[in-house]
Amino acid sequence: MRIPVKVFVVFFAIGGPWGLAQEPAKNTAEKSSESPRPAKKPTADVSRDPFIEWDGKILEGPALIKRFYRLKKSNQWNPERLPHYCELAVATGDPTLIKYATWYQALIAGHAGNDALAKEKLLEAVKLGYTNVLEMEAAEELARVREDPELQPTLEKLRRDFEERMKQDFEEGLDGGFAATEKSPPQPWNPTLETLDGKPFWKGRQPILVAVSRIHHAGFEKQLPVIAKAGSSVPLGVIFWQYDPADVARRQQTVAYARKMCPSVPCAIVGRDQYVELRSQLMRHFEGAVEAMKNARVGSTSEPGADAVFTESLPFTVFFDGAGRALNSTAGVLEEWQMEYAVLKFREVAPPTKAPEEKPAPEKAEIREPAPEKKPEPAPEPAPEPAPEEEAPEKPETPAPTERESD
Repeated sequence: MRIPVKVFVVFFAIGGPWGLAQEPAKNTAEKSSESPRPAKKPTADVSRDPFIEWDGKILEGPALIKRFYRLKKSNQWNPERLPHYCELAVATGDPTLIKYATWYQALIAGHAGNDALAKEKLLEAVKLGYTNVLEMEAAEELARVREDPELQPTLEKLRRDFEERMKQDFEEGLDGGFAATEKSPPQPWNPTLETLDGKPFWKGRQPILVAVSRIHHAGFEKQLPVIAKAGSSVPLGVIFWQYDPADVARRQQTVAYARKMCPSVPCAIVGRDQYVELRSQLMRHFEGAVEAMKNARVGSTSEPGADAVFTESLPFTVFFDGAGRALNSTAGVLEEWQMEYAVLKFREVAPPTKAPEEKPAPEKAEIREPAPEKKPEPAPEPAPEPAPEEEAPEKPETPAPTERESD
């Protein structure tokens, strides 16, 4: 499966569902005009981790790796700056620092137009364990070197390995976030939350997938089609936060934006305080994901990358149970394959509940007044006997005529 480059905005540098970050942008700029300060090679002290004295400070731990990035970001290519820092890193004898120094030496050579040395250093860095193919494919300093046919098999293999590792990291990180809340379930967050229409947001105690963002956020708008597709499997919701929920004008803007962008999805608005409360729960998911991936990395030779950084400027996808508890979350824009896995896992952890069957209301007992007793019907009056017929008076018999009379 070919994973697009854009997918990795949702990963750590070591992979996972919480964003790719080496150094916050606002802290990366270093003035190239500053005068170089003497740098000393680290003294041999086996009792402490490797360190470099740089610009009057002792750098150690993650700061050693970040300094490479900051020097390159601020275009400090002059020999006393990034090249010299690479030399000091190699001099420590630390394998991780030597690996990063060799990678940045490849960039230095490419920037200077020495393609042959850039290719040599790039292959050397790969042998030392540097596997960040995204940096290799994006570095402008290596544009010509990447066209070398001899490098293509190496880059293609790194890309395949990287995609497999990122997929594995995402799944392990997501599983770790769910496991963290399973051990210590959070309290319901904002149980009385209402939609823009004044209806309960947590409807029917059903698990719900919720996008949490500010309005007019490019990442949120890019995520909407992926969230909409997930709506065929789980209920959806969107929560927008603003600094002052009592700001009427701002609320009107948020309502208008919500109705425009997601008219068929329940939406709610919360203030900064409520968002910060939710953010503390999301931080636990982040820590669980990091711990899971670190455990999976034990004994691994893959590139550890920079420290994972919790970045709240990204939109969040939060998986709530029916009681409003945040079971897990991811940051950044998820690709479809990531959302599919996340929803599948979500349904395993919090399966949808059947809506309670509405039992027919019991029939109300009708109070009927007793029917009035029927009074016995009076016996019908006997029909009057017919009057006896009056006998007609018998007519006197007329005597038969005698013979004399008949004459």
